[in-house]
Amino acid sequence: MDPRPLPLHWLLLVSSVLFGILSGCGGSPSPIAPTEQPRVVGVDVIGSGTTTVVGGAVQFYAVVRYSDGTGVPKPRATWRSSDETVATIDPTTGWAIGRRAGRADVQGTYEGQTGSTVLVVTAP
Repeated sequence: MDPRPLPLHWLLLVSSVLFGILSGCGGSPSPIAPTEQPRVVGVDVIGSGTTTVVGGAVQFYAVVRYSDGTGVPKPRATWRSSDETVATIDPTTGWAIGRRAGRADVQGTYEGQTGSTVLVVTAP
């Protein structure tokens, strides 16, 4: 190895290359626009059936629609029946039981949005 110092033009070249590399590292991050979280815009209520007999059971599901166009099944909806004499529904599981012949709206609510469908109960 030659102990002589590098010529000035080599020192300038190496310095400018290192400066260019290091100036791209660290420092302030480039601004990134915050992303908006999709919000709930609706709920679709889907049942394993829309008709059951007195004493029969139907499972209901909530598909939550978001502002970005996606739909996601959500198990944690809150459930209610418009007519508990026709069909009762477990408020947390979405299981409905036919009680007497008739029609009842089954409503599922998630984050303030409600969707519904009709359940028809027939005599056995």
